[in-house]
Amino acid sequence: MKILPALLQRAPATERREFADAAATVRLPAGKQMLALRETPGVMAFPITGTVRVYLVSREGREITLYRIKPGGACVLTASCILGGSGFPALAEVEKEVLAWAVPAAVFREWVARSEFWRHYVFQLLGDRLAAVLMRLEETSFERVDLRLARLLLASGDEWNGTHQRLAVEIGTAREVISRILARWQSADWIETKRGRIKILNRAALQTQTSQA
Repeated sequence: MKILPALLQRAPATERREFADAAATVRLPAGKQMLALRETPGVMAFPITGTVRVYLVSREGREITLYRIKPGGACVLTASCILGGSGFPALAEVEKEVLAWAVPAAVFREWVARSEFWRHYVFQLLGDRLAAVLMRLEETSFERVDLRLARLLLASGDEWNGTHQRLAVEIGTAREVISRILARWQSADWIETKRGRIKILNRAALQTQTSQA
């Protein structure tokens, strides 16, 4: 018996049965490009495990993460493309190996057309994701880079594993800006940086940084 996604726990019996009949499980390795720019989505995916990153790349090659799709979620841009018949406006890449339910695009489109449950789900997904993207836009447009960087490092625990470029991608700025801030913090003994690793030495100082207006 298939274990259905949590989103179907309160769904009518018909929707649960149709999902069980139509959905197939797929496994995708880390680094797999799920959707390229302007590609037409062939399926609507519902991750069971793993993470997918949805992002944009500028003409200069800079990346910015729009959002991540985690277990229990789904991609609102994929849903929009399936329902509107348009190409994917960003890129989607598997960040951590994904196991997901995959529903054919035509089937998902038909469900939304006739099912109040699925229409409500899509509108809720749109609302939640729009709020998250607007928050992201507000942060990148109005909040200082050093505040965003301190918050990200603190949220990662005692140590960040990744490059300066990856940090730049995560908070939407240039690698050179990240390197300058990290060099200043290292001189103040707030952090210790080594190749591909940043260790937090003074959490209190970074926490003070995040509270600055």
